[in-house]
Amino acid sequence: MELKNSLSNRLKVITELLIFSDITDLQALCSIHSEFQKIQQEASEAKDGILAEVARISAETVQKIVLDETKTPEADLALVSKVVSSLQQIASGVDIEQVIFPPELKLPDFRAVAGNKKSVAAKDIHAKKKHDLTDTQRFSLKKRSSESIAAAIAGDPALVADFISEAHEHLDSCNGHLLEIEKVPDNIDSLNAVFRAFHTIKGVANFLNLSDIRRLAHQAENLLDKARSGAL
Repeated sequence: MELKNSLSNRLKVITELLIFSDITDLQALCSIHSEFQKIQQEASEAKDGILAEVARISAETVQKIVLDETKTPEADLALVSKVVSSLQQIASGVDIEQVIFPPELKLPDFRAVAGNKKSVAAKDIHAKKKHDLTDTQRFSLKKRSSESIAAAIAGDPALVADFISEAHEHLDSCNGHLLEIEKVPDNIDSLNAVFRAFHTIKGVANFLNLSDIRRLAHQAENLLDKARSGAL
């Protein structure tokens, strides 16, 4: 009963955000992502595997929209709305086994495939651990980065939305300055502008604990500083 009450309250928040926002409203999307993560956590604690999985997929779908990692953001947001409609049935008392989730979710197949892939991956890593470390490390880095971003969004959706928006502005500005540097390599004003952009991105990423973004921005900053000092 406690889980259903919490689910009902969180779905009300998500529904309101979906009604009054669109794919350009990063703050609202981050808040939706955060609510789905909370549903996932609460469902996991209540040992409700299906609900936890649906919430996880929904959170990842929203995260891809926020990070501009999908070519179909409108369709993905529409899918999230369909999922919310299905979850509302659970909140109203319908048994989760009787709820029909959107076919795009591919929930039954997803669970079977995921378990099979996990088993195969474990065997492959064990059999080829001396030769396949690069792929393993790549997966680990991607997983860590995704978890870091998800944690930041859950911690402060508004701040992350602002960071993403401002980072896009900084990068757009960098493109113009880099084109100018390509024409005039010793244009110190443009070089300083690019340096300041990466310095700002690094600082905010560090504050949000987005370690991979901070590390990459720091490396770019070091490279640009060498150019400013004449070492490059």
